[in-house]
Amino acid sequence: MYDLLEDNRFIPVGHDGEPYHLADELPPELVYAGFSFGVLPAQKLAQTRPGAHGALLFYSCLPVSGGWPDGIAVQIHVMDDDPIFVGGGDIDAAREIEDAELFLYPGDQLYCRRQLAPFVRRECDRSTNHPSA
Repeated sequence: MYDLLEDNRFIPVGHDGEPYHLADELPPELVYAGFSFGVLPAQKLAQTRPGAHGALLFYSCLPVSGGWPDGIAVQIHVMDDDPIFVGGGDIDAAREIEDAELFLYPGDQLYCRRQLAPFVRRECDRSTNHPSA
């Protein structure tokens, strides 16, 4: 999970694997975004943190027990033939979220990195030590 600063920089929130308590330092009116395993905290915070406005989930989606909270928008972005997303049950979980927007991009890779805006791609590359950084 990352926080977008005023100068369009992303900072990792909870990069040590414990993002939940770090969210208390952020304003409550947020849209949470998670990539791959980062979907876990983003989805949990969007579902449980008071004031959340929505969730952007990339390459993963967890089953939701009890339904998605009313008034919280959710978008799920994934490649349409990603063997992990499609074969692992994530696509079923995504389709079960009422009013979720599911965006399927052509391809069979876990990451649809080329679909990201250039400044997001650069920051993701830098923070994950991607070879193009």
